[in-house]
Amino acid sequence: MTRAVQIALEAGLEEVVCSFIIGHPFDNSATVNKTLDFVNSLKAMGVCSGRSRVVTKMAVLVPFPGTEVHCHADEMGLKIIANEWDSYAPDDIMIETKKLSCQMLRYLQFKSQTMLELGYQR
Repeated sequence: MTRAVQIALEAGLEEVVCSFIIGHPFDNSATVNKTLDFVNSLKAMGVCSGRSRVVTKMAVLVPFPGTEVHCHADEMGLKIIANEWDSYAPDDIMIETKKLSCQMLRYLQFKSQTMLELGYQR
């Protein structure tokens, strides 16, 4: 991805958007922090006139009904904690993993959003 971002910036794109998902079955606090380090390195690549031309977005995995993740959640070690899809909002945490509780995912989501909006600090 680093190379793709570099090519896009060199081609003159005003903004490059990169999206990331946390809360995969294998994620833990360390892997999420590693992702945040990578996001920070991407943002630093595009700094121009005090602002980054690389825009990053972070979301928590959502096992929508009918998807592979939803159909195989148990096999993947995911616990779906809410099935009220009619009232679902994008910032709702709908899962827990073997290593990340709903509360920890909520904290990591908040931490990542804060870092991305205010500038990276660990």
